[in-house]
Amino acid sequence: QLFAALTDAPKPAWFARAWRRSGAPPKGVLVLHMDFWLRPSFFEGRTKNGALDSDRPWLLAAGLNRPPSETVKEYRVFGRACLSDDELDANDEWTWGHGVRGIARGAWRRAVPDKPPVVCAAWADLFYLPRSTWKAFSDLASDAFSSVHHEVGVATALR
Repeated sequence: QLFAALTDAPKPAWFARAWRRSGAPPKGVLVLHMDFWLRPSFFEGRTKNGALDSDRPWLLAAGLNRPPSETVKEYRVFGRACLSDDELDANDEWTWGHGVRGIARGAWRRAVPDKPPVVCAAWADLFYLPRSTWKAFSDLASDAFSSVHHEVGVATALR
């Protein structure tokens, strides 16, 4: 809903109350889940010096914790990974619960029917999208990837 509201689509009522336009339109939007602390100066400094490109999407590099299982006895930090159709079935580095493998494959096939499925997983508690991506991301998030777990759907849609 957020990215659809940021495009030229009709705005939902909540958006008009939440959005206060002042001056130039936003260059991008930072989406985050509020279970961690951020220092705005970190982002400001890194965008000014070019370390974070505000014209490209950002995802966190790592942060998903894979809990122990019968085959993996310790916790592991899982970074962003994209897997081909065959690799996806063999992967046990991340918890692929709730049928997300099949759901994500189906979403990819609807979104990109002419290419073999590639499914990604990444920590999606914080990501940034520049204005140029809002329409495409909104279309994917509200259609093909709408029922895909966010830590798979966001990373795959941004692929």
